[in-house]
Amino acid sequence: MSQLVKIDMAKYIRTLKDNGSDTQELRALQDRGFDTIIKVVEIKSDDDDDEATPAKKRYAVEHFDILNRKLKEGGIPADFIRDNEFYEMQLYTFDLLSPSQYYTWFSNLVKGHDKAYGEVIQKEL
Repeated sequence: MSQLVKIDMAKYIRTLKDNGSDTQELRALQDRGFDTIIKVVEIKSDDDDDEATPAKKRYAVEHFDILNRKLKEGGIPADFIRDNEFYEMQLYTFDLLSPSQYYTWFSNLVKGHDKAYGEVIQKEL
């Protein structure tokens, strides 16, 4: 089962800053033009031992890396963007979670921590 979490970058940074969290990586992403983070979260069971799961994760991460690059480079057709009122620059991340990982994932979300943010910044340097 997949879930989407949409985060308004400006509000997220403001909330994190008010709570005393480090917002340096998020501000760096905002400085690069990102307005919104879309976290795509795939939920699996704790006892998921399907051999295909690691491959699914690799494929999903690669897919969103390509999508992020195309969005940043303007590789999405302008007609699509205009016709769908798609004016904000979005950053997509992917997480594959099991119930035993929920607490850590939500704790990191509340603190503004996600290794994907740093990876995006490094790829753009």
